[in-house]
Amino acid sequence: MVINAQETPASVDIDQRIKTPYFNKEDIKPRITEIVEETGNNAKDALQNTITSGLKETELLSDNEIRNVETEITKINNEDGLVEQVTSIVSNALSAPHIQRGYEEKLRREFVENGNFIPLNEILSYHATEGSDDVYLHLAPARTIENAERRKLLAGGLRRLALELESNPDFKDKKRVGAISWIIGHPRIMKAFGFDGFEIEGEIPEKLKRVIFPDENKPVLAAYMDRDKFIQKHIAK
Repeated sequence: MVINAQETPASVDIDQRIKTPYFNKEDIKPRITEIVEETGNNAKDALQNTITSGLKETELLSDNEIRNVETEITKINNEDGLVEQVTSIVSNALSAPHIQRGYEEKLRREFVENGNFIPLNEILSYHATEGSDDVYLHLAPARTIENAERRKLLAGGLRRLALELESNPDFKDKKRVGAISWIIGHPRIMKAFGFDGFEIEGEIPEKLKRVIFPDENKPVLAAYMDRDKFIQKHIAK
């Protein structure tokens, strides 16, 4: 099946997923609740110690920002609703734009390093296994990048891969460009990201999904485009 620009019911929550900030309240609250339940009367002190330690480990906040969080927790007088109050304090601290960007930059570095991928730019990379007919694209986390800049990076990365396929002798035997992601099968997002025209091959095996996307609870599909078609589509731009 060739991906086209029509909408699908399954894509209703896609925009929300792409825009959801890191460290939102739904992520933070369960851990805060757990600490409170474990420590009882000492919950406030335990929360302060644990949160201070955890924020330092992230290496995302300055010492001053961490002290501000500690101060806000110290100010809590009424411990009714302690979980909600502390969740809001931590969430507000981590929702600052520079924190979100710093965390995502860290995710992108780890994404490329852990996957042993070759970067095309800061959000797009690829790998080409020796003996395989396919070159696989990988899109790193890019929630904090503005839509216009993300589109520019995607277009530039796809063009750069097309140039590699056309001119690099190491790629002379490659026949297809592949993409594996939860966004496959959501035509509007595929088109916005420059992946329209890929042919969907279907869901990847569950065993492979657990290895590549261990935390993904949505179906992950694979799609491919013929090498020559990919070159023609992206070098012409």
